[in-house]
Amino acid sequence: MVKRMEATIPKPAVRQAMSNEDARRRRLLQRRVCAVVLAGVSAQTTWEILEKAPWVFTVGGPRIIMIPATRHSELRRWLWTHGFAFVADRPVQAAGRWYAVMAAEYTGERHEPTFPECLLGSTGSWPEGAGYAAWQKAKLPRMRLGVPDGTPLADEIDRLLKEGTGL
Repeated sequence: MVKRMEATIPKPAVRQAMSNEDARRRRLLQRRVCAVVLAGVSAQTTWEILEKAPWVFTVGGPRIIMIPATRHSELRRWLWTHGFAFVADRPVQAAGRWYAVMAAEYTGERHEPTFPECLLGSTGSWPEGAGYAAWQKAKLPRMRLGVPDGTPLADEIDRLLKEGTGL
């Protein structure tokens, strides 16, 4: 014999109490998060995750610690243009590659960075900065291939490629 079970719909007062409890739990969780770590994913995945977590866009909210696997410069641009300020941006070489260990906090102040700012951030202030800059500069010819001639970005990359030393 199969016994049929019917779902019961909670009364409005019970539904409201459940909703209030869910909201209270979300607020508690949001207050407890003091740092969010996003490492080993692309820059685009990093900003897509942040876009799905609106509570990080709060002044005094959590510090975002990131080690993007790719496209460091694009992540820097996204963070600055979305109101984040860097607390740290340090280059690290591991497994034959360069990485940028970044920490940022939301301030709400948007910044339109230059291409060199995006490329290097504040990595030049660290002892490893010269190695990171050389690695970034070595990638410029390949980057340039995807940029249409005559655009401001193409002109900027061409200028950087013509310079004999550093960025």
